[in-house]
Amino acid sequence: MQLRLREIRKAKGLTQKDVAQLTGLSQSYYSEMEAGSKVVSVDRLELIATKAFGVSPYELIVDTSRPEIARLISQLDKMTPEQRSLVLDLAKNLSGSDPQSD
Repeated sequence: MQLRLREIRKAKGLTQKDVAQLTGLSQSYYSEMEAGSKVVSVDRLELIATKAFGVSPYELIVDTSRPEIARLISQLDKMTPEQRSLVLDLAKNLSGSDPQSD
């Protein structure tokens, strides 16, 4: 999975050192995450998104420059896990994908 860490960091005008200071992570560890050589846990993803970038964690994964995607993510954030699962199944059905496959 390709994360948008570098893209968002640069858009926010931050250095890797800035992100490390804001999150309490070491600069070298953050650099490895940004380069894709470290697996990023959900907790760390949320930490970076909220503390350093001020964005939803989803924005680190999905390009939200398209307004309809940003609106969809905003609505998904408000749903329960069960509701999100139903939305995913509906999207798979509409696109012709098997709802049970991932």
